[in-house]
Parts: sequence; structure tokens; C-alpha cells
Amino acid sequence: MNKHQVRGTIGYYKGTIEKAAGDVFDRRDWQLGGVVEQVAGTGEHLYGRAGALAQEVRKAAPPAIDMGRTRLLDATGRFATLARENGERARAAVARRPDLLWSAVAAVAGYALAWTIHRRHA
Repeated sequence: MNKHQVRGTIGYYKGTIEKAAGDVFDRRDWQLGGVVEQVAGTGEHLYGRAGALAQEVRKAAPPAIDMGRTRLLDATGRFATLARENGERARAAVARRPDLLWSAVAAVAGYALAWTIHRRHA
């Protein structure tokens, strides 16, 4: 607990006592002052808790960032390895069957020609 949490808790209980005393002695000003003190104490306690959470997040952020960076680099390395392996397989398949290469070239050329013709009419 930090100082704001402690002060807020003390303020809350002080307000509770003041309100109870106002109830016992039927003093409206003590009751109102007690409620105000409770609200102020709760606010200060929440402010202190928010500060403590912010410090926890700040302490936890660098390891989380490092872990994310490590995982990203590992995934990138695995992806690059798979791309190389699949590229080698594709190269080997094309080397065994040159008709696949010529089919791909013809398809790209046909697409380019159709796109050019269609573009002139549009």
C-alpha cells in the first residue's frame, strides 16, 4: 500500500466514525461531514490504487515486450524457413516439368493481353 491508499483508508473510517457520531447525537452537520469524509477517503484510496497499478504495469511491460519480440522473431524465422523450403519444392517441380512454367507464362500473358484490351474499351 502506498501513502495515498493508507490516507484514503484512514479518511474513510474517520468519516464512518463521524457519521455514526452524527447519527447518535442527531447532528446533521456531523452526518454530512462524515459522508463527505468517506467519499474523499474512498477517492484518495482509489487514486493510490491506480498509482500502484500503474507502477505494476510499468514494471511488467519490459518483460512482456521482450517476450513478444522473441516470439515475433521466432515466428519470422519459421516462416522464412518454410518459404525457402516451399520455394525449393516449387523450383524442383518446375525443373521436372517445364510445361508448368510455360503454362504459367501463357496464363500471365493472356491475362495481361485481356486487361490491355479491356482497358482500351472502358
